[in-house]
Amino acid sequence: GHRLDGWSYTAVGDNWFQSEKREILNAPWRRSFFLSLPPFLPISIVRYSFKDFDFSEVSFPVVGLDLAPMLPCKPPEGACTLYDLRFMAKYGAVCLGKSSISGTIAVPAPGGRYMGYAKATDEKWYEYDVGSETRRAPAMDAARRISSKYAISLVYVRRDVLEGS
Repeated sequence: GHRLDGWSYTAVGDNWFQSEKREILNAPWRRSFFLSLPPFLPISIVRYSFKDFDFSEVSFPVVGLDLAPMLPCKPPEGACTLYDLRFMAKYGAVCLGKSSISGTIAVPAPGGRYMGYAKATDEKWYEYDVGSETRRAPAMDAARRISSKYAISLVYVRRDVLEGS
C-alpha cells in the first residue's frame, strides 16, 4: 500500500484506492490551476494511440471560454478571464457527402487530410484546406459553440489581447 497523510491505501482496480481504516473505495482526484492567464491558449485534443484513432465527439465554445474557475483564487478586479477561439485544426476524413462546420458525412480513413479554420483580422472565419483554395466559412461567423469528432487543435486568444490590437 501507499502512505498518504498517515493513512495506508491499497490500489484496487483501475484508479480506485481503499483505506485500511475504511471499507469504502475512494476515487483519487487531481486539480490543476493557472497561476496567471496566458495571452494565447493552445489546446491539443489527442486523437491518436498506437493502435487507432479516437473520433469521440468534443464540444467547445467559440466565444466566451471563461478560465476564472481555473485560477486558484478570485481574479483581481478588471482582470480579463475570457477567451475567444481564433484557430481550429481538424482531421478531414474522406468525405462521402456534404461537408459543414457542424459535422461531416465522412468515413475516417488514413487517406484523410488536415484542414484549418481561422478568424482573420476582418473578424470573418476562413477555411484552409491543403487540397483547395482558401474560402470563407460563414457558418463559423455566427457559431457560439462547436461539436466535432475531428477537431485536433484549438487556439484561443484572451479577449483583452484582441481588444488591444
